[in-house]
Amino acid sequence: MPKTILIADDFVDYAKLLEGRLKVEGYLTVYAQDGEAAIAKAKDTKPDLMILDIMMPNISGTEVRVELMKDPTTKDIPIIFITIGIDVEN
Repeated sequence: MPKTILIADDFVDYAKLLEGRLKVEGYLTVYAQDGEAAIAKAKDTKPDLMILDIMMPNISGTEVRVELMKDPTTKDIPIIFITIGIDVEN
């Protein structure tokens, strides 16, 4: 059975790019566009890994991790934190 990876990122284009690459490698993917959805989907799907954006509106990636640590069913999900720095001046 393929491993499931939950991608949580508010930048949809980046998430779709990452999702496409992971699917080519044989992974199942689940997508969440914000921290609240990431928590809900993690509890629902119990992914094998989360790729979690640090900077998301409302609930940050680090706050998502804190919430998941409180639940015995999600506390051991491995997380890779990511962030994309965007230079808004150029």
